[in-house]
Amino acid sequence: MNSPTRAPRSYLRWFLWLLLGTMLVLMLTASLISDASFARLFEEHGLIEWLSFAIWLAVAAVFARMALRSGGIVAWLAVPVCIAAALREADLHKSLTGYSVLKLGFYSSPDFAAWQKAVAGLVVAATAIALVALVALAVRSALRHGILNPPMLLLILAVGLLVVTKVFDRAPAVLLEDFGIALSELTRRWLQAFEEGLEALLPIPFLLAFLASRASAPVAPVGRRTG
Repeated sequence: MNSPTRAPRSYLRWFLWLLLGTMLVLMLTASLISDASFARLFEEHGLIEWLSFAIWLAVAAVFARMALRSGGIVAWLAVPVCIAAALREADLHKSLTGYSVLKLGFYSSPDFAAWQKAVAGLVVAATAIALVALVALAVRSALRHGILNPPMLLLILAVGLLVVTKVFDRAPAVLLEDFGIALSELTRRWLQAFEEGLEALLPIPFLLAFLASRASAPVAPVGRRTG
């Protein structure tokens, strides 16, 4: 008899291999390319950042397709969150006003029209509600089934990646300003490449966690009657 967790575990294994392969490629790329090529790839609004934007949109489209086919609440909630993440990645959250709509100063400033604040506020509020609902569903799942299962481990990996990318982003400045430690040029390249490249992977473990959760859900036997 096949193990019911084999398929969910395959999602976790696949992502771990993808993560390791991506880190190796990023390290080699950052070590070998010229300064100009590095800037085109890894600086703000570089190719990797636009790749991240495209991946978030692609994952949003996958969630939308699954939501339309099966009507699952998680898929519906994930769509606006993924779209918002894509817009944030491309700095399009500033395109309406030239100022970040995620900052409280935008809503208290007299420099922006009321309709701009209303539109931005509705979008941000809807995204926040969807995100909070997803977190609540994840917490409920963890309380019911524990965290040592492929869907939860993938979510933990996703959150861990998010934290690690922020650490990589701030590490050179913090080490220099607070401890007087100046990193080598190659080390700074590696950290920047890891920050941008791993950030581009973030949508994938969230999608795989959802797929693994569906794969591990019990299926009622065909023809079984209740009552």
